[in-house]
Amino acid sequence: MDTANDNAVAASKTVYINEDSLLTKYEFAKRIQKDLTTKGKEIQADLASREQNFKNEVASYQRTAGTMTMNVAKATEQRLAAKQRNLQGYSQVRGKELADEQSKMMKKLRENVESFLKRFCEKNGYDLVLPQRAVSTSVLYGVAKLDVTDAVVTGLNKEYADGKTGEIADDKKKGKDEDKKDESKKDSSESKK
Repeated sequence: MDTANDNAVAASKTVYINEDSLLTKYEFAKRIQKDLTTKGKEIQADLASREQNFKNEVASYQRTAGTMTMNVAKATEQRLAAKQRNLQGYSQVRGKELADEQSKMMKKLRENVESFLKRFCEKNGYDLVLPQRAVSTSVLYGVAKLDVTDAVVTGLNKEYADGKTGEIADDKKKGKDEDKKDESKKDSSESKK
């Protein structure tokens, strides 16, 4: 490292982080994105299946409507209209469920980063960390030596790997513990045979 640059960094109490890089390199953020994508696809598949079933019922009604009495046709139309309203309501509930999950996970991500940055800045003597983004950035230019993104990502990933960054890491550990319990049960049942 260049001594002049090292001295400039040491004298500076302001650094910046590339938020786009942070989100693409931080394992917790990647896990959140993967989980939300998976949940979104599950919701879409569920809704698509329900919509297709509804369309099939409507098509069946349209094929047989001519053979129905007026009362049966009217009752079927009312039932289908109620079913359509229920489907729309269900779609809204599932959309809100995904939005709530995203909000909860982004809050946890923000808490993890803020908590880590507080310790990181105290340890390194930084007074201010500015965000840099591809769009609407607060940092128009910064000397590369002031970019602490890699150091922050490394620290965050270490804490994530050590299980110190919240629910998702705990869930992974819990999942491993449950897998071990399942294997133990399987082994004991096989030994009884």
